[in-house]
Amino acid sequence: MNTQWKEHWQSALVTNHAIVVDPINRQPGLIFLTVHHLLLLNRCHTGQGPCKASLYKWGLTQSPNCSCCEPQTLRHIVNSCLQTEFESGLMILHDAEDAVNWLNSVVTTALAK
Repeated sequence: MNTQWKEHWQSALVTNHAIVVDPINRQPGLIFLTVHHLLLLNRCHTGQGPCKASLYKWGLTQSPNCSCCEPQTLRHIVNSCLQTEFESGLMILHDAEDAVNWLNSVVTTALAK
């Protein structure tokens, strides 16, 4: 069963699936995260969530743009927005220690706007 699951994981077409090489092994610091933080990190890794680009696509907001005038995707929030960028980048976001501070100070606010 584990072999089939790993093969399925490795062939997944989900955005950023390659960040975690072996999903069986816990990532550093994840055991200490709240459900809220785990949910936000998962949304950042998969690129799926209530960012303005998605909300616009679903007809729930007037504009897909971030406050910096670029389309506000989760990738944009993490990697390229001058107001919210995670300095270490998406590939390191699974390391929970730095990510929690970033999530608390930046992402929760950005997604709420």
